[in-house]
Amino acid sequence: MSAISAVKVFPTLTAVFLLHFFSFCDGVNNQGTSSQPPTGQPQTVCQQVAINPVAGGLTELHDPILSRDECEIPTPAEALSGQGHDTQLAASLPTTTLFASQIATLKSQAGIDPSVPIYVTPDILCGNSFAGGITGYGIIFVDGKFLAVLYEYATYLALVDLNEAPTDQFTAINNIVYAHSAAPCVDLGEQVFFRSSLTPAGVALATKHFDSLSGAIMYHEYGHYWAWAYVDSLRLQFVPGAQLFYYPSKIEDDADFISGALSKRAGHELALGQQMFDLMAFEGFLRLGLASNIQQIDSAYAQFLQTSPSYQSLAGRKQTFANGYAGYQ
Repeated sequence: MSAISAVKVFPTLTAVFLLHFFSFCDGVNNQGTSSQPPTGQPQTVCQQVAINPVAGGLTELHDPILSRDECEIPTPAEALSGQGHDTQLAASLPTTTLFASQIATLKSQAGIDPSVPIYVTPDILCGNSFAGGITGYGIIFVDGKFLAVLYEYATYLALVDLNEAPTDQFTAINNIVYAHSAAPCVDLGEQVFFRSSLTPAGVALATKHFDSLSGAIMYHEYGHYWAWAYVDSLRLQFVPGAQLFYYPSKIEDDADFISGALSKRAGHELALGQQMFDLMAFEGFLRLGLASNIQQIDSAYAQFLQTSPSYQSLAGRKQTFANGYAGYQ
């Protein structure tokens, strides 16, 4: 989940991303254990990786078909609790078929099992204070309104590639996000840049850019799912500090790292995956009345400011994403 809360201190921007309890506990709670892999896949050897659990998990992220971390096995009690949590989550978030084909495409590109339950909810900021998506125990929701913003921005980028862009990047982003934020809780369709106006070559470019932008957010949420989000949130409540120290932002760092790794696996563009973080921050802050233009998000102050221990700064998150991208070979 990419959750948003902030303190309004402009002309500078103070941004606080709320915690989505998540971390890699590979081998920490289940050292030397492993679940059975799908038929035809090699047995995963699970061992504790004390220095860098994320890097240790990269081996599993090379599996032909990705589902969940095989080295973490929920107890029956944890599973029961998680299922109840998912029931409440599903009841609170409606779903839409919009962008369902894009979700299927992104799964295929990264080798994610088609059966992994990833849904699109029309507008996750409708009645909530978090943006981008949210992951439960066994279910994932991605924000449809944010995907609509990314879809139009991808169209604009295709126009840039073709030297046909009618305006500069900042103005384009502001206009797109303003338009989609004008009507909360409903889908407005394309508002500023229309895919039908592109040539076939332009459509191909826009499709490629949209894959990179939307992949970054979907793979972030999938990273939480892969590492058993809900289970880790339960277990972290009982981990004695003397045994293992979780630096505060590690929970979200891991999902950003996995997103970068899977974006590399999918053949996506690194720079656009990183830019997704800025676009998500701007959409959320605009909707919450905490920002008025993308330039505020792009400022050095906002990029490097960390106002919550739960998340790195935007610059830090982009670097973690890039580390995952570079680490996946």
